[in-house]
Amino acid sequence: MKVLFDEDVPGKLARFLSQHEIHTVVSMQWGSIKNGALLTLIERLKTEVKGFWTDTDLHLLFVCPYETLNIFLPADNSKPRRKLWDRDVVEIFLGDDWDNIRHYREYEIAPTGDWIDLAIDLDKKGAGCGWRSGWKTSARIDEAAQARAGV
Repeated sequence: MKVLFDEDVPGKLARFLSQHEIHTVVSMQWGSIKNGALLTLIERLKTEVKGFWTDTDLHLLFVCPYETLNIFLPADNSKPRRKLWDRDVVEIFLGDDWDNIRHYREYEIAPTGDWIDLAIDLDKKGAGCGWRSGWKTSARIDEAAQARAGV
């Protein structure tokens, strides 16, 4: 996940978010940009999500503008891509147990179509890597529009 803060990141929060890409306005060299222009810049890079479902399926479409991409090359979407979360991806977290929110499913897809799905149980280290959802994915990079789409 990418997080943008206006100011410095408090130490406790930075430790909590240590596995995510964290930036501040200053680290992005946007400190001289006035608020209105900064909001315009952020607006240009926001992700759009569309979804619908049936009795048996959930369909999601992500449209993600970008300036640069951090991806694995060559792409290999024939099997789960370990460490995909270290690159540009969209992530979906789904859970159905309100009594144990530390147990959920995680789905990630990269602009290249690389993917991984995990059954997460935060009470059991390393659990869930062998689980497969059977989800169907598709992704593409629209270089002209500088946008990536994935489902």
